Amino acid sequence: MPTLAEQTSKGFMWRAIGLGDWLFDVDNDTDIAKILPAVLALVKDPKAAKAKALKGKKFVNQRQQETTVVLKKTLSI
Repeated sequence: MPTLAEQTSKGFMWRAIGLGDWLFDVDNDTDIAKILPAVLALVKDPKAAKAKALKGKKFVNQRQQETTVVLKKTLSI
């Protein structure tokens, strides 16, 4: 498993889409300590977790649509 320092931009995408508090560096003791509370929060309030995930998905979908428009204009499709 690569460390967070070895992650590509996909590893950091979580921050960009608003899910940075679900990104953990398993080589960092401080981050490791945050995993269990984060998982427990998901279990205790699945409705909020789902809403948060859907918000990230909405952000990604919007960016994909914007990118598609740019590609179509650039490629003259």
